[in-house]
Amino acid sequence: MIKQKSSSSLTRIFNKTKKIIIGTALASLPVATSGENSATITPMNNLPQTEITTPPSHLSDKTLFIGDSRTVGMFLALTQQNKNPVNDVDQNGNFWFAKVGEDIKWLKNNISTIQEKAQNCSIIVISLGVNDIAKSGGKGKACAEQYIQYLNELAEDWAVQGKSVFVSSCNPVSSRYTSIKNMNQQINIFNTVLKNGLSSDITFIDTNSLVFQNAKLTDYNSDGLHYKNKMNSFIYNIIMEQTEPTRQLLANQKELSAPSDTISHRNKTDLSFYTQQQWLIRKQNQN
Repeated sequence: MIKQKSSSSLTRIFNKTKKIIIGTALASLPVATSGENSATITPMNNLPQTEITTPPSHLSDKTLFIGDSRTVGMFLALTQQNKNPVNDVDQNGNFWFAKVGEDIKWLKNNISTIQEKAQNCSIIVISLGVNDIAKSGGKGKACAEQYIQYLNELAEDWAVQGKSVFVSSCNPVSSRYTSIKNMNQQINIFNTVLKNGLSSDITFIDTNSLVFQNAKLTDYNSDGLHYKNKMNSFIYNIIMEQTEPTRQLLANQKELSAPSDTISHRNKTDLSFYTQQQWLIRKQNQN
């Protein structure tokens, strides 16, 4: 006899059937600004396509950023608010939860607060790892393995709720950073092991390669570990570009579920006679 699946399992399977591939070369994106250090990032056509899960129409299009001091730096570049820890909402309505010096233990210890904040968001971005590598004495592989199982379990629960989960890579240090020998080599190992171990519920964003290619010594603070506002803005905009397709799809979902008289004339033909599933399948086949 076939064992009947639970309702949560069926929901997760249903969500997985709705995954589609959307290119990330977009015309316009929110841009982090920081006075004279503002960074305007042109959409990067060479970035990989992002696989996203269709979020339910009742979810907001907001993002929850979770991370360490480098996420604190992105928040500073975006808002001009120098805070630690960061437990705030920015001017775009996105949520931030980050603290200097933190690692996977902090993530686990604060998961109740994170889960509460995640209820308000359809997109979750996690950016951690550099402190784990430093505290371990440069054991990139072991640090990544600690994250894999825990992040996969978190993402499985969030995927059932229709949320899209992204993990941003650990980014490089400059030559001024001397605490750990061959730190960038260990960061690369961490990223490779992490990316290969993450489940299909998680999209990996490779900011590391782009930072390594574009960052100058002057883009780092004197410690060689943290970035100045311009580079923090650069990283923020990469993340926003990679997560933008999810926000666009959510907007389409909301339009789809709106009363017929609020749907634009351009979309009435496409949307009026299709359920959400049928419309998504139809759009996927057109791509």
